[in-house]
Amino acid sequence: MFIYFYQHIGDFIPVSKIEEAGYRGTVASDPARSETAILVGRQPGGRSLMVRVDPEEATPNGRLIEGPHSASYKDGTTPPSGMSMETDSYFVIRNGRLSLSAITRYEWVQFSMTGPNRTTSEGYREKLEHDWTNDQKFAERIVRRSLAMTAGQRIGDLKSRTVAGSSVSAGVCRKSDRVFGDLAAWCSARGWSMTHSDDYDYYTLRKGGNYAVVPLGSAKVKVNGVWKDGVDTVALFGGKWFLTQQALEAIKQGE
Repeated sequence: MFIYFYQHIGDFIPVSKIEEAGYRGTVASDPARSETAILVGRQPGGRSLMVRVDPEEATPNGRLIEGPHSASYKDGTTPPSGMSMETDSYFVIRNGRLSLSAITRYEWVQFSMTGPNRTTSEGYREKLEHDWTNDQKFAERIVRRSLAMTAGQRIGDLKSRTVAGSSVSAGVCRKSDRVFGDLAAWCSARGWSMTHSDDYDYYTLRKGGNYAVVPLGSAKVKVNGVWKDGVDTVALFGGKWFLTQQALEAIKQGE
């Protein structure tokens, strides 16, 4: 069971997913007070992870290469899945630590995780050989969920709207004024099937011979093999996936 200092951290970080992986929270901060959500967790074997979400801290054009991050991050490095993750992301495994970060025009999410180690007879920590395959998938899922949950905090009250040709529950982003529509409702109205992938948290949509890939926490959707700009994050709001009108229009054009 996690120890929470503040209850609202679960609005920005998928705490239950971290708990399921066996990490016990040791530090948590409240974004409502500090404008940053930080969770540090540890496993009984000594491995640790850190997730940090800055809901208000991003560069004007959403690039990690600018601002206070320029010394630490490279420009345009893709995440483990190779799928789009917001406007910029950074992924590296080095010296027994996995790091994955992503930034939008409105949010910044950082994730880091240590590999397994042991204490030598001399009292030193020694890094052990480790297969990072499953950790990479886990890290990307957590970052994507954190991006999507934080983006969902920007969506206003929902009401029925016509979005990309269909009437669905939709809300307007408080920062960008973009309209976000309920993906599942829109797919149902237009006859698209939906299949979810747990590995990297994305949906594959199919209609006849056409298909689309919708990665959570991404600003792009892939329609019939071509990435299309959705202009804002694939968000989570009330447990449902919401896409911008631009992203849904791109999928509609692939019908």
